[in-house]
Amino acid sequence: MRNRFYRALVLAFLTAVPVEAALAADFNWMVHDRPPFRVWNKDGTVTGLFVEQAKKAFDGAGISYAFKRSTASRTQQFLKQNKQPVCSTGWFKTAERAAYALYSEPFYQGSGTGALVRKDHNEALWHKTFASLLADNTLKVGLRRGWSYGKFFDGLLKQHATPNVQHTQTNAGSAAMLMGGRFDYLLVSVDTADFLMKSVTGGVEKLTLMKMQDSPPGELRYIMCSKNVGDAFMKRLNAAIKKLQLVKPKS
Repeated sequence: MRNRFYRALVLAFLTAVPVEAALAADFNWMVHDRPPFRVWNKDGTVTGLFVEQAKKAFDGAGISYAFKRSTASRTQQFLKQNKQPVCSTGWFKTAERAAYALYSEPFYQGSGTGALVRKDHNEALWHKTFASLLADNTLKVGLRRGWSYGKFFDGLLKQHATPNVQHTQTNAGSAAMLMGGRFDYLLVSVDTADFLMKSVTGGVEKLTLMKMQDSPPGELRYIMCSKNVGDAFMKRLNAAIKKLQLVKPKS
């Protein structure tokens, strides 16, 4: 009788444990939607330039993950709180973020940055360098609030106190604001320019990408993880990134 009681007790415990507990991932992959870099599809799958590249690294390292929908600000809060193992992909490396998160080796390098402008905006179109464009105080740049644009552009923006309009829109929303004349240009990744122009009605016909003479090479992008993932986790991840040569070494 006692054995039956214990067997029943154990069975009740096991059936009460969620399936996820037995199949727990090594970390939660926090993803904020930002096409074409990070895309939550209607069927619940996650794709995008950053996602596909980072998958190679995690899979190569034998690290399992569970995608979690998030926002950029919420993701940073999770990283700061350091209560559960979380990672997020595609970030610039800054001293402020390095204080509360662990950075991987660079896993992605884009094709550089251009200025997205309206084709009829002659005051912007004559500029040939970012140094000239960002120093022009008659023009306003659209900036995502709280965003870093990398050392080169953050430095120019600060140096010239470039007039700007800060927003919290998605990429498509910022393109619509540009079309509507809310500001004069956007700093965009060359990799995303076609997507942005196609994301707003009339964008392909009315917008153009300016490639500047002083544009630096594409900024390196990193995977940020909460500190509680541990050193062993990061060593495995970095070893996979290097082995796969996700960012080609400089010649």
